[in-house]
Amino acid sequence: MRQISKITEEKYGLDVKFKHKDHKYHIEPFLDDVSLIKDLKKITDHSSLVVYNTEENFKYALTHWKEIVGIGRHFSLYFVNPFSKTEKKWIVFPQTHDQISEGQKIKDGLKSLSESVCQTTQKEVLEITK
Repeated sequence: MRQISKITEEKYGLDVKFKHKDHKYHIEPFLDDVSLIKDLKKITDHSSLVVYNTEENFKYALTHWKEIVGIGRHFSLYFVNPFSKTEKKWIVFPQTHDQISEGQKIKDGLKSLSESVCQTTQKEVLEITK
């Protein structure tokens, strides 16, 4: 069982210290900046990127899939919709997923995962979080 010893709010999101490792959760609600991927590549420890489950974020991930895969073995990508009536998140470990899937299968596999959580839009999020 993971035991959290400390959570620190940082500029990028949350730094969570577990008993045996640290994990950085980068919170970027809407993806639109390719330099984010380059910044994430500089991190050598366990990290995750947390984004809203929107069509735009999904397309961004597909468009930049190879760069995302290159972030590292201990990188995960969370697509979340806290307002969903069903599941609230889906998670992918890009490097692992890329190793077991090929070509169109990657897109199909990610699409299948994404359908487990209702999509939202930037407009809906901004209205709800006002």
